Amino acid sequence: MDNNVLFSLLVPSYVFATILQDVQLWYTPPEIRRDGHQPKLEVYFGRRLFVWALKRVFKINPLCPHCERILTHKGFYPKAPRLVLDTKSFYYLVGEYYECGQCPRAPEDVRTPTFISYDARILKQLPDGIRSLFPAVLTYMSAADRSVVGMLRARTLGNSPNALRNNILELHSEDFLQR
Repeated sequence: MDNNVLFSLLVPSYVFATILQDVQLWYTPPEIRRDGHQPKLEVYFGRRLFVWALKRVFKINPLCPHCERILTHKGFYPKAPRLVLDTKSFYYLVGEYYECGQCPRAPEDVRTPTFISYDARILKQLPDGIRSLFPAVLTYMSAADRSVVGMLRARTLGNSPNALRNNILELHSEDFLQR
């Protein structure tokens, strides 16, 4: 399946029009209408979206981690958004895509190095105030919100990882039932 088709299935259409006009950090699905009309299915299963757009929101031009030249903006990352675990539900993370077109210090196997705005090397360049707005802790394969990481810290002797998993599952179920 084409990545753009997958992205359009994951992120509802109401978000695209807003992103193109006025970029903000958080997008939430529309509220469920309780006026007797049958709501669209995407309203029940819609997820929040976090857009980490350094150039569009903060007017910041990140530097290449290899040669420290200003990176060229290539739009949003073309692959599917990352799914981030939160305490109440999951949300999607989308970032901008950058390239360093003439990087003299790029690794030999990479002709044109590319970077996504939530790359750790890009995040290190940001001022603390802006970097603190980034809500997730990312690993190679997964992502968790800072609130989940806080719950991990609170896990003490006698509380198993399975207990934490059950707590998060209960919070997710409670949030879904309230929709």
